[in-house]
Amino acid sequence: MFFRLTFLALLLPIFCQAQILSNTSFERFLNTYFWKSNYFSSHQLGVWTVTANNNFQSTLINLSERALRDENEFNFRISRPLYSQSQIRFEGYNYFLSDNRNLFRNNAVSNRVSIGISSRPSAWSLLEANGGFKAERQLNQFNSGFVYALRGDLFDYQVSNFELSSRVNLSQEFLEPRRNEDKGVVLSLNQTYNRAQMLLSGGASEERRDYFSNVLASQEPTTVVERRIEQNFYTIDSLSYKTFSNLTTRAKIELRRRVIIRENSQQFSDLNNAIYDNEIEQLRLFADVGFTFESPSFQTFAGILFQQQSETYRPINALAENPIALAREQFRNNAFQVATLYLSSIWRHFNAVGDTLHYFLISAQMRGFRYDTPDTTNTDERDEVSYALTISDSLRLNAYFGLRLVASLATTNNVFISRERSANNTKNYILRFSPTTVWRVPKKIESINEFGVLANYTVYDFEVGSQTRSFSFRQFSFLDSTQFFLSEHITLKFLYEQRLYERAELYWNDFSERPLSRFNDRSLSFEIEARQPSIVSSFGIRIFARSQSNFQTRPKADEIEIIELPLPNLLYIGPTARISYRPSKVIEFETSGWYQLERLGNQTIQVFPNFYLSIKTLF
Repeated sequence: MFFRLTFLALLLPIFCQAQILSNTSFERFLNTYFWKSNYFSSHQLGVWTVTANNNFQSTLINLSERALRDENEFNFRISRPLYSQSQIRFEGYNYFLSDNRNLFRNNAVSNRVSIGISSRPSAWSLLEANGGFKAERQLNQFNSGFVYALRGDLFDYQVSNFELSSRVNLSQEFLEPRRNEDKGVVLSLNQTYNRAQMLLSGGASEERRDYFSNVLASQEPTTVVERRIEQNFYTIDSLSYKTFSNLTTRAKIELRRRVIIRENSQQFSDLNNAIYDNEIEQLRLFADVGFTFESPSFQTFAGILFQQQSETYRPINALAENPIALAREQFRNNAFQVATLYLSSIWRHFNAVGDTLHYFLISAQMRGFRYDTPDTTNTDERDEVSYALTISDSLRLNAYFGLRLVASLATTNNVFISRERSANNTKNYILRFSPTTVWRVPKKIESINEFGVLANYTVYDFEVGSQTRSFSFRQFSFLDSTQFFLSEHITLKFLYEQRLYERAELYWNDFSERPLSRFNDRSLSFEIEARQPSIVSSFGIRIFARSQSNFQTRPKADEIEIIELPLPNLLYIGPTARISYRPSKVIEFETSGWYQLERLGNQTIQVFPNFYLSIKTLF
């Protein structure tokens, strides 16, 4: 029956007008192959509306043992109105997964057919109901049964500045010996005034999922039904007030309680490996208070954000009173707090016709983080304080030349606390400076040149003798991206990027270092692009070269000598090509590829042919 519906969905557009969208592609990247195919169809046949959607993807990794994964999802719907405010629909669904890797859930099939009805008895309510049959196969276990879903949008009532809405949903799947269930309710109240807007929202939900799982029992895999239940209760309150014509103050508070229960129907309990039923309770508070200032040329956003969460673990069911299980779960209890103070300002200067001549941005953030474990035997406690500052200045000097300057600074201090003393404390300093020039001559040339300097220092508080763990990383980079517009149809594209970077051991107190490794990466690509009304093609070459070296130390008289040891150079080189062809508005072909040769020193290691093909249609 399912294949008949699929065949009908694919052939029905022949007999009636429809909108059809498809996208099929194939890609080979190094030793991995990707196939993707997406199909969507929607059309009207009298009073009936027919839609079909299919998504397929396949991945093959060509190793010594090939890894192949196929996945397909198909949806089919037929609907028609019954009365002016009612609709009936028939739905079909199919999903399959095939994976040859040695995984527990590497094969699965699911089929579902259902009939549903929706009705809007009044302007403030909408009711939906559907029921049907579902069959699944997982881990060679077949199960099937009745499924249904109910949903209602009730009290969608609006008058003047007052709006009230609510939603209730309930769905169940009776797939013996499994049972899945979703139920929830959401209520929201929105009030709008001349200068203020207030939103109150809250809800509760419970989701239950039963699934087959393989467990090693006596060295043999045994299939059991595990259960995961997630309960959520939350409330959100927000207020936005327009203090002045260009200043808005806002506040938001969210409270959430989340409980996760893991059960396996007491079919097994393994205390040694911590395999038993347990429950996790999360309590979370989120608060955000700030303001927004806006004018034609200046905007500022500032505020403070606070988060607090606690997690409590406990064993349940058979081991609820077991002292070993209780101690093991209490060891995992934790709580954290995060406070963030942020500020962002933007200033723009415009010319007479509204073009931006000067753009200035400053962004700053201060963040504090504290992680605590109440159990006295758990010493995984830490504090973190970080600061970040970014300044960006873009200036358009004339119609042909522009300048952009970006500078950023970030510092982080991590403190790890144990019962005896702090350990592994670190300070991290990151500094980046990157000026950029932009040259543009309309229809002639466009060039972007960027210089970058990056310094990263990680410093440990405790360094004893030769046990140096602090390190530094420094990098200089240059980027040149240039396009020459030879004519209306021909463009030459040139891209060159070079990065010089090194890593070293750092002695922060003396601000000295011992180099460990050094790299010089160069990337070059060149292509010529030809454009016609229906076809765009380009051909070129791409090169990546890396020279690298390591450093060693050896004693020499009364000093330490540092020796640089060059390593074999690495080279990737190959041609590139791309063609995009659109013969009409309803179909488009695109293909690209590059042939990559890898060399290490004077030896050819391997060759990678890479290819991409895509076909899109829209009728």
